[in-house]
Amino acid sequence: MIQLSLKQAANYFPCTKQALYMAIRQRRLSAKKKRGEWIINQETLDEYKQNRWNRRLSRHNGKLIFDKRKGLYSAHEVAHILNCGVQHIYYALRSYKLKSHKIKSAWVIHVDDIMQYKDEMKLGKKPNRGNFS
Repeated sequence: MIQLSLKQAANYFPCTKQALYMAIRQRRLSAKKKRGEWIINQETLDEYKQNRWNRRLSRHNGKLIFDKRKGLYSAHEVAHILNCGVQHIYYALRSYKLKSHKIKSAWVIHVDDIMQYKDEMKLGKKPNRGNFS
């Protein structure tokens, strides 16, 4: 049984030490304190990694929020598709330059709106503004 410190576990996961510490505090990840340092079993960490929450699998009313078969993407996925920064996408969403709708706190963007925004970016046109909620 391999035991990892919080820093080693964060590098293995990979995530921040703070994220793991919050998981420990919220009792989603079990760990022991030894001489003032958190120790996590690698098996426990693997199990946590496998079962942790995944935004891509988020559901609302039993349906996937980001359903690729329906052409629905997250802001991070759109940034990857358009090869730009996530903050650029969030700015476009907040300023209504990129059409979207929100489900709870998640921005959901349809593939047609992504392609329209991409075309408008290529042409240098200002995207259509509208009241999209």
